[in-house]
Amino acid sequence: MMIKRVVLFLLVSFFAKAGQCQLLSVDAIISQNQIVNYKNQNLILVDFWATWCSPCIPATKQLEVVQESFKDDIFVISISDESSYKIKSFVKTKPIHLLIASDQSGDLIKKYDVSYRPFAVLLNKKGQVLWKGKPGDLSLKHIEKFIKSTRNLDSYKPELEELIKQKDNQGLIRTKSIYSNINTSTNSLYVDKINDLNIKDEYEFRGSIRNFIAMHNKCPLLLVDKNSDTEQEIGIRNIHQFSEKDGLIDSVLSKLNYVLISDSLIDYPCYKMEVEKSELLWDTSQLEWEANSPAYLLGEVNIECDNISIKDLSNVLSNLKKELIVYNGLDSSLHDFSFVHSEMNLMTDELKNTFGILVKRGTCNIIKYNLEHKQSKVSILKID
Repeated sequence: MMIKRVVLFLLVSFFAKAGQCQLLSVDAIISQNQIVNYKNQNLILVDFWATWCSPCIPATKQLEVVQESFKDDIFVISISDESSYKIKSFVKTKPIHLLIASDQSGDLIKKYDVSYRPFAVLLNKKGQVLWKGKPGDLSLKHIEKFIKSTRNLDSYKPELEELIKQKDNQGLIRTKSIYSNINTSTNSLYVDKINDLNIKDEYEFRGSIRNFIAMHNKCPLLLVDKNSDTEQEIGIRNIHQFSEKDGLIDSVLSKLNYVLISDSLIDYPCYKMEVEKSELLWDTSQLEWEANSPAYLLGEVNIECDNISIKDLSNVLSNLKKELIVYNGLDSSLHDFSFVHSEMNLMTDELKNTFGILVKRGTCNIIKYNLEHKQSKVSILKID
């Protein structure tokens, strides 16, 4: 089965002794195993490596030999906790023929206590850890013993669909997928307040009113007051029937018995983004994700963005850093980005050196938004 080169989550469905499903999840699949296809091998060998790790190169090559030698018994997955862009750039010059994946969120690093590289974890297909340590310490004799000990697992044969499953990643919602030019009556818009967060009904938008206002006004969440009204969860159907000029936000809030109010301009501390060297900006070909994929992939350290504007990037970073980051420049074209977000100084250095974007502290004039109940507006007749 062809594995799409998009932001995927690899869900290897194992079962622990208690019978509960364990997940081996990764943030992105970079490439398939070129030595062997998955065919219900009893052993899964996870190779943890990194582009900065010199000993990882010969260790991974040795695991390719293991994969070639035990095609029917072992399936090897090679995982780095670096960004997809960095991994792809690395394997262009130093190819890896195993299934390569990114654990940019670091979930598997924590799960298996990976404290150094190279590091390997051997699992049976029910998810039980059989061995872990330096790949070089896993001899062929050890592997043969593990193969014999797992022969009784042959009857358990999960399908590939059980092992690999695409999962939506929370990201920037693209306005193009929300609005169209179809004009219709506001009567066909369905807005529900959602109290049960596990409700299975499908909505074109689902989230807090605060998120909806920020998305519609293309502003950071910081600029929408956080209170019991704005934090209500809502679900909206038939969004596609409204163009932006049709007043979607007014229609939604009216059905909820609210009106949107905005404060006058106030001074607010912020970081200002400014393009100093536009020639350093990436185009949209650096990262190639499938259509309708999330606009960005967020890891514990890095962030990758596919086809977003600098303005949208500033909003993403504002929400991520919980500090106001603004871009008021004229560049509205789309770009790809991949950089460190976890530490502000590292982030500003990488934005400057890699993309030619300066980030400076300053003060901005901003408008904050809030809600007001419609019935609270009372007309007053002044009598002299």
